[in-house]
Amino acid sequence: MGRYRTGAISTKATERIELGFLMKKGFVSKGKFIQGKLSWNNGNSAVFSSRLQYNIRDAVTGELIQLDYKIQLVSITSNLGNGMIYYFVCPISGRYCRILYLCYGSQYFKCRKAYMNRIYYPCQIASKNYYNLERLHSLESTLNK
Repeated sequence: MGRYRTGAISTKATERIELGFLMKKGFVSKGKFIQGKLSWNNGNSAVFSSRLQYNIRDAVTGELIQLDYKIQLVSITSNLGNGMIYYFVCPISGRYCRILYLCYGSQYFKCRKAYMNRIYYPCQIASKNYYNLERLHSLESTLNK
């Protein structure tokens, strides 16, 4: 018999903006003004330039809310002396992070630690018997990339 759902959300089940993905695709580049569009499997999308603009549907009323705000990027010198490391500055907590999440009914993309409830990694909420299979699946998807 399965367990009752706890309501815990994993990092894979949220909408997120990854700085590494943006850099690989050329959306973030030093000294350049670049525009782009992100879209997720659930039909939501975001347009960004120097600002992040997106629409979100309110969970209670169902009305469409338009948001437009700045997310700052910061560059820090690498501890190895090989260039710069880029981070988002979380618009809510001010922490440096590489991934911003949108979940738990929030209207703003923010870092994991800015949420009142935790955002878990998939292996953290896997059952004891399923943990090894979850880890194997994760490693296989990493190798396939």
